[in-house]
Amino acid sequence: MLRSAIVFTSSGLDASMKRLVNDVGRCLILRPNTGARAQYEKYLKDALSAPSVDEHLRLAVISHDANDRLLNYYLSARTELMGPMRVSVFL
Repeated sequence: MLRSAIVFTSSGLDASMKRLVNDVGRCLILRPNTGARAQYEKYLKDALSAPSVDEHLRLAVISHDANDRLLNYYLSARTELMGPMRVSVFL
């Protein structure tokens, strides 16, 4: 019973943190001269210069709404990799 309560609580915290990173990340990335913007640009430069570019990234670059699609791609990739103690790294 206790194990299921811990699992249920941790999944709720995980979902909340992913939502927080997504919402705050969108706000900070769109502002110039923020650390979030610098990390976003570096991530995209590194991903686009890699020997093998992810197909989702390639499609985001050529889409008619590239800014929004690239931001979605970045935030999705960052929250997939997010561990419980790594939230501040992405903001």
